[in-house]
Amino acid sequence: MKKKIEKESAAGIENRYNIRDALVKKAKGYKSKDEVREYVIDEDGTERLIKIKRTEYEIHPDMAALRLLFEEEKGNDKQELTDYELSKTKERLLKELLILSEETAKVKNL
Repeated sequence: MKKKIEKESAAGIENRYNIRDALVKKAKGYKSKDEVREYVIDEDGTERLIKIKRTEYEIHPDMAALRLLFEEEKGNDKQELTDYELSKTKERLLKELLILSEETAKVKNL
């Protein structure tokens, strides 16, 4: 009589995730289930299931994965402005700088 042990992961290794989905899952944390089946092979060669052990456990959120997601989001926040919008923003900032420097000069003269 031989013993055969088979392990299956209910998490679904065969399911293909893209990298971002896997990263989000790891950053949030998830629950996983494992199943171990023990079979006995009789003298006549037939397999007979004798034991099933199911384990459920929680994978805690991963900070490194979370950090990668934040960095990715920060990189996507960049705005692309047209040349006209850039020139208008530049003019506005220069005017504000001029006003601040004039106010600073008045304060120093008092």
